Amino acid sequence: MTGMVELPLVVLRSNDACFLGILRSCGIAGIPVIPVVFDWPGSGPWFSEASKYYHDPIRIPNPAADEQGAVEALASIGERLVREYGQKLLIVPSSDTNLMLLQNNFEALSPYYLYMGAVDLDAPRLDAIRKDSLASILAEAQIGIPKTVACIAPDDVDTAVSEMTYPCLYKPTHKDYVQSFQNTHNRYKAVECRTPEELRERLNQELAAGYELVVQEKLLFSRPEDESSCYIYSDADQNIRLACTAHREGEFPKPYGTGTIFRLTWIEQLLPVANAIVTALRWRGLLGIEFMRSQADGQWKVIELNARPWLFHHWQTVWGFNYIQHLHADTYGYLEPFQDTRWPTPAMLDTRPVHLDWATVVRELGRQHSTAEEFMGGLVAWMDTTEGARTFPYVDMDDPAPGLKELEYLAEHAEGPLKATLNMAQMLCRAYVASISPDGRL
Repeated sequence: MTGMVELPLVVLRSNDACFLGILRSCGIAGIPVIPVVFDWPGSGPWFSEASKYYHDPIRIPNPAADEQGAVEALASIGERLVREYGQKLLIVPSSDTNLMLLQNNFEALSPYYLYMGAVDLDAPRLDAIRKDSLASILAEAQIGIPKTVACIAPDDVDTAVSEMTYPCLYKPTHKDYVQSFQNTHNRYKAVECRTPEELRERLNQELAAGYELVVQEKLLFSRPEDESSCYIYSDADQNIRLACTAHREGEFPKPYGTGTIFRLTWIEQLLPVANAIVTALRWRGLLGIEFMRSQADGQWKVIELNARPWLFHHWQTVWGFNYIQHLHADTYGYLEPFQDTRWPTPAMLDTRPVHLDWATVVRELGRQHSTAEEFMGGLVAWMDTTEGARTFPYVDMDDPAPGLKELEYLAEHAEGPLKATLNMAQMLCRAYVASISPDGRL
């Protein structure tokens, strides 16, 4: 792809790993980025700020504390950019929290920005983002989903309890600006209920706390590969340009937490379902589709969608699937004519690409072991279970500073034998970086 790479993307920072992935994916493609950042009490550390691709950030108020101030600041930035570039620029969120900020304030911001999702990049897409409306769209299109019932108000509780299959899960229909559901539910994204009585009690409590919910039957599956995600890029005509799949080999906390180990795969039978989804939604942009193959009937069913860059999308960029570059080219009119869908080759899969959120594992091993020897033994054993071509959220030798900053932070905040181990690792990393840096330093 060649063309209008001089037009930048406006990128909101919230999730640091996702934000860094956007910076790196753009940097590889030569795409300028205008970073828009904010802080809040306890935020950071921002390892992305050490990236060679992080330049000239613009600060706005924290939307959770001052939504109006954040929107006014974004509008002012957008107005200036429209004058400077003679057109609206695409704004890209790096988490569900700032995705919701953009969607909730579409009317105020749409005069200045383009939004991913709509065919014309100029319409809100809460219908695809809210889990209740999404379930209705997919069911109407006869796309397989678990039994799903919305519970928005107290009058919905009886219907949800009586119609649900048990065990079941409930989760919020959408995220708020502070991820309050996860923060008040031990970092879980969903809560399991095994009986009607338990579900009724919990739904009433959650509604009283102000949450809007969907309740889904819990699908059972037998292998990790039966819980897989399909990552696609769909153009204005709903042609899927890029597609690959991955499954979790680890998560924290279990069983409804965030993935820590992902294995790149290709499950071709998910592609027709993905095609049906983008057609039903008339979706333009990148999309992460979470699937589960039900043990009951052997059918793949859609659990939920990520309608923004997913957490570790840069992992796929490393393997030649630069979703952000496709988004940029599609937005600014230099995407090549569609020929066919591109997916991982057998040679690529033979290398067994795996992405590791190693810092989460290091923290957990540090809590479990009392000596450096035990800690290193546990880390080596964990690495041995994840063999293959490895990538990491922050460690990247083409952009080494964020990974080193992450290691420094871990060492500074570790205690006992873990601190000594991480200090040694930090020294080794510094020596390695010095050996490959022209000036001997970062």
